[in-house]
Amino acid sequence: FWVRNPNRAQVSPPSIQIEARGFNPIPAVPVQRVGRTVLGVPTGDWPLKTVVPLFTTAMVGQSTPLVEAQNSITVTLAVNIDISDAILTVTGLNGAISCS
Repeated sequence: FWVRNPNRAQVSPPSIQIEARGFNPIPAVPVQRVGRTVLGVPTGDWPLKTVVPLFTTAMVGQSTPLVEAQNSITVTLAVNIDISDAILTVTGLNGAISCS
């Protein structure tokens, strides 16, 4: 069945159980969790565990401050989820001239 996750981070409920009611009832029993990594999130398969995607590290630097020099811009990023299919865009490098 489908549910919509909330718009905030939360941990998985500590006790999830299943039971059957009706003509042949089955008493409630705890449901086991597997604990697989999903989208780069450890135990991301635990029901209702949610994380807010964010950059845990975002740094930028350059190889030289000298005028008219060829300058290498280096961006260092770390994230709390898998972004292997993401398109990253760096903005705000006003005044840069492409060397290609």
